[in-house]
Amino acid sequence: MSERVINSMESSQGPIEYLDVGGIGSSARSTPAFWLWLGIELDPGHSQPVPCGQQLSVWQLPPPAPPNFDVLLGMDFLGLVELTLNDRTCTFRRE
Repeated sequence: MSERVINSMESSQGPIEYLDVGGIGSSARSTPAFWLWLGIELDPGHSQPVPCGQQLSVWQLPPPAPPNFDVLLGMDFLGLVELTLNDRTCTFRRE
């Protein structure tokens, strides 16, 4: 998550640990990890959206963070849902 998003969310504690994170062709940098509740509304396809969430360990994107990205979802979360992208709309459904 971007520093801006982490700062805007209510976390009951500071960083739980620091991790060394690096991309392909870049040096690893130490970045903080936090426990945060990630909540979204799932579209069941036949009724009202269903709130869903999970407590996750999230990492702050190390600088320089990618421009125009606030959240990168990992397979630990994406494996729980079916994801559909349509232009700028993203729909999550429980499988």
